[in-house]
Amino acid sequence: MPDGQSSKDEYISLFNEIIARQVVVLGPDISVIIAKKVEGLKFSEEGKVVDFSGEAKDLLQSLINGYVNLSGLIVRKTIEPLLAKHPGTVAEVVANAAASAGKGET
Repeated sequence: MPDGQSSKDEYISLFNEIIARQVVVLGPDISVIIAKKVEGLKFSEEGKVVDFSGEAKDLLQSLINGYVNLSGLIVRKTIEPLLAKHPGTVAEVVANAAASAGKGET
């Protein structure tokens, strides 16, 4: 990936990893319902992200916000390990999304 640009496939993979981690915490039904509220994500019948339209960074922010608004710190802790797996731009987006989503917490 030139100049740290993340490919569409990498973002799709990241969306699905985030959702999969939330399935463990929240269960499959709630996790997919929250993900499907993110306008721009397109899902398979199995509840996997298969495509998206719009700005990937904004969609990541919305997805993470949806989970953090529901379960706060637990979500942030499950997302943090993804940062190590996705260096560069994607990791920065996830870190910024998780940080800004949790600003209202004490």
